[in-house]
Amino acid sequence: MPETNFTSVSQESLCACGCGRFAYGVHPYRGTVRTATGESALELFAVACVYQCDECGGWFTRRDGAWSDHNAICYVRCACGCGRRSGSYFGIDCEGVERSDFCDECVRECANCGTWYSINDGAYDDHAEVCYRYDDGDGLESYGFKPSPSFASVDESGALVVRDFPGVGSVAFFGVEVETEGAGSSVVPILEGVTGSQSGRWYAKEDGSLNESGAELVSHPATLAWWQSCLFDVEALFRDLRWAGARSWGREDCGLHVHVGRDAFTGSAHLARFGLLFDRNRESVQRVARRASSWARFHDGEGMVGKAKGEYPSDHYDAVNVRAQSGRTVEVRVFRPSLRAGRVVAAVELVAAAVDYTRALTAHDIYRGALDWGRFDRWAREDWGCAVSLPTLLDGRPFSTGVESTRGEF
Repeated sequence: MPETNFTSVSQESLCACGCGRFAYGVHPYRGTVRTATGESALELFAVACVYQCDECGGWFTRRDGAWSDHNAICYVRCACGCGRRSGSYFGIDCEGVERSDFCDECVRECANCGTWYSINDGAYDDHAEVCYRYDDGDGLESYGFKPSPSFASVDESGALVVRDFPGVGSVAFFGVEVETEGAGSSVVPILEGVTGSQSGRWYAKEDGSLNESGAELVSHPATLAWWQSCLFDVEALFRDLRWAGARSWGREDCGLHVHVGRDAFTGSAHLARFGLLFDRNRESVQRVARRASSWARFHDGEGMVGKAKGEYPSDHYDAVNVRAQSGRTVEVRVFRPSLRAGRVVAAVELVAAAVDYTRALTAHDIYRGALDWGRFDRWAREDWGCAVSLPTLLDGRPFSTGVESTRGEF
């Protein structure tokens, strides 16, 4: 940039970015910059408010979001949402769309068809190396299978409602993934034949992290009220799956994952507080979740704020994956799985409570210990008002019902 663009200005002009500084005196910058909307502007800026990109030499304003400490907007980011620079690598995303703006770390070649797929958004199976279009005929959907979601809730009259859209507002919807072994594709006719509230609410997929008899049970999203209202129906479905031989509780490679839609969060600061509540309390979370696993990695809070803002890539195996499903959901991966509906609903309640608890916390609250697990535990029990199965989970008591109560969990 020509030195003449840095000029001395005698009058008291305010910086054009809106920071409130005076753009005069020592070398203010007068020239064309990129704004957050990508437009150029010929304005007068304080020297502290403009930065030059190392890649293209262009100038950007920092305060309006056009530039950050990590990535300037002058380059295209990877299509999968990892935050890295696009390397113009060709691949297919999870919607089946061909794109050419992936980075080299986010695409892999399918061993079955030779096509390149995006790995981070689920279009490519990182474990079995099977593309999402490949069907081996066993009845289970492939790992990358993603049907159009249906959203279940409870209306004001108490009736169960299912829609093709989540509705208006920021109501939280929760989906679960229960990994099982022992029954394989035998779970498919059970899920397809279920009636009542669970009809059409579940499907089964392959997962390369499981053995040859494995199947991942995936629910469509639903509100907390729906999960609580349908607890006994879910238990009846799980009982049929147990009778077919499906097991989760004692299987080392199985996990229980709870997804919550990003619409449940007020913004990146809320998301960061939510993630920090789990990530800073590793021992307490693992005690309550009854699981410590390399499939759910804690980082003691390091990098969580940057991940929530999208400045750093979020790893699929983070204990709290803040950019699951290309950023559409947040995935909590910490739970030991069980084919007991009470434990599954309790896990949903825990995630829902954490969303509500962290929503209005301030920096001062956090400084005074609001993210300590004991504070959250007391609030969830005494003040939240929505806990049904959650106290059993927090107390570490087993979930067992009916004639099978002496047989523990499955």
